[in-house]
Amino acid sequence: YDSPCLGYSVGNNWPAPCIDGNHPFGDGWLLVQQRVDETGNFYRSWADYKSTFGQEDNFWVGLDAIHRAVSSGTYELIVEMVGEYGEYRFARYSNFLIGNETESYALKELGQYSGTAGDGLVTHKGAVFSTFDRDRDQNANQNCAVGLKGGWWFTRSCMDRSVQSCNLNGKLAEQGGTLYWRVRRGSESLKYVRMMIREAE
Repeated sequence: YDSPCLGYSVGNNWPAPCIDGNHPFGDGWLLVQQRVDETGNFYRSWADYKSTFGQEDNFWVGLDAIHRAVSSGTYELIVEMVGEYGEYRFARYSNFLIGNETESYALKELGQYSGTAGDGLVTHKGAVFSTFDRDRDQNANQNCAVGLKGGWWFTRSCMDRSVQSCNLNGKLAEQGGTLYWRVRRGSESLKYVRMMIREAE
């Protein structure tokens, strides 16, 4: 699934990867984020998250690229994940939309949820993106990006274990477990996750 997609590139030398093969959800998906092991550093600045960073296994395609894609039509989002105990789950959203940089890449729309993971993104709708050097979260007492070691659409609670919430740019389970998808109290951290978008049919 590493063919060029939508004309975007990640890093200096390789194209943004697409799912073109026999994937259960079909082809044409642009991978916008992937975490497979602890080698990737996601504790990054606003400038990094705006553009692109990473290598072929662990990467972020960039908020500008995501915004350009999803603002050109109606785009689906799928989040695939594997928990620290090995269970595969997914969440699918029918209308994923984020704002531009002036709007701090606010998470504007999600559409309808379906899947097996539970709706971990619902409480983040309306939140703006926040990084350690540009604190835009709704928590007046702490910088969520600092505490959770990555940029994300953080809400007031940062990491509330009692509500539906997620952080897909934190540390993997092996690193301390601030990367999570929570739909119930006590759910585990993640050891693998990827986000992908595709124009809705």
